[in-house]
Amino acid sequence: MSASLDPLDDDAFDRLLPRYVRSKSRQFWTPATVAAKAARILWDRGCRKILDVGCGPGKFCIIASRLYPGLELHGIEQRPRLFRLGAGLVRRFGFTNIHLARGDATAADWDAYHGFYFFNPFAENVYEDRDRFDSTADLSSLRFARDLLRVDALLSRARIGTVVVTYHGLGGPLPSSYELVEEEQGISAPIRTWVQRTERQTEWVWLEQGRVVTRVSRGEAQRFLNSLVRQAAR
Repeated sequence: MSASLDPLDDDAFDRLLPRYVRSKSRQFWTPATVAAKAARILWDRGCRKILDVGCGPGKFCIIASRLYPGLELHGIEQRPRLFRLGAGLVRRFGFTNIHLARGDATAADWDAYHGFYFFNPFAENVYEDRDRFDSTADLSSLRFARDLLRVDALLSRARIGTVVVTYHGLGGPLPSSYELVEEEQGISAPIRTWVQRTERQTEWVWLEQGRVVTRVSRGEAQRFLNSLVRQAAR
């Protein structure tokens, strides 16, 4: 990457983006200092192959690659325009360790990754229309519930030692097999580090609600998500 682009400078990154994307940067893209902290956590914990779930124009991947070129970074984005924008930036700056794809991140094979980064990527499904990035994605409470049920299943079967870093949470339950091992302040929410400690699941799950982490019964969490599916299907 050009030496003139400071990876910790949000404005410098925003200048790479078209106006329609730049105008929503503060709402949808990870702040640069948070991305740097998350990348450092993943690197220090030995993760080398990382998936950014809902990567947008690739901001987290680009900052992480700039600071830790030994990482192999993968991002999946549902919106074609944002995927093309991110892929163009990867080509422009010659990153060989960033691999972006367009599609549904919950439909991908997560088994190959050592670590995951989530900036509450599913919450847009339940935003008011005026708060969404645009109207091009298929968003609904039905999809919100289905995505979170899939994520719960995918993370439950991840290998021991898998690391998950969340900023503003992941939007839904995190399996009880993960241990909260670190928490540090981000810009507007904590950055939390979770590690898969066991293959055994219990009858409760973790739930991040703002600055608070609580334990709720797995049944309660699944009933809530299933209720969204049923309501959307009516």
